[in-house]
Amino acid sequence: MSLLPLFREGTISRPEPLYWRWGGKLAYREGDWKLVADDPPTMPKLYNLADDQAEADDRAASEPQRLAAMLERLAKHTAEVEADGPGWWRTEPMNGLNKKNDRRPAGDAPDGR
Repeated sequence: MSLLPLFREGTISRPEPLYWRWGGKLAYREGDWKLVADDPPTMPKLYNLADDQAEADDRAASEPQRLAAMLERLAKHTAEVEADGPGWWRTEPMNGLNKKNDRRPAGDAPDGR
């Protein structure tokens, strides 16, 4: 994705939402809305970043339809990311790899191990 439109016009268009997955957590952002949850998504939290940049006001209870729709899109996006990822990644817990106990199959690691 080019950042040139941001510098020229002050805006940037993303074809896909922002997505994070790290340390047993998931985050999914569409526009001003951000969904944060454990992986798998339990007790999700929903924030409107236009009104709440500090993520202090969880809107999950007051926006149940938006939450359900975003959870559905998050599940679809996660499945797409996993389908494109290496084989070891789909079976690893999302809390990071323990270097002493690396359970990836030989030759399937990013460095060819």
